[in-house]
Amino acid sequence: MIIHPDHSNKPLTFNKIFTHKHDQFYLYNNLGFKVVESFTQGYNTTVFVYGQTGTGKTHTIFGSDSVVN
Repeated sequence: MIIHPDHSNKPLTFNKIFTHKHDQFYLYNNLGFKVVESFTQGYNTTVFVYGQTGTGKTHTIFGSDSVVN
């Protein structure tokens, strides 16, 4: 648990935390598949990805064939 930035003691929680040790296959099986399944059933879905610039976040989500403007 992390304390809320405004110091109101509201807890912040995470569903999942992944590190550099997790490959794309692991990420998809533990996160992506469930998000895609929910989306195809009509639910709004979001994957919020946070990390240092240049660490492969966009590549992990979009793949090597994507073009990001």
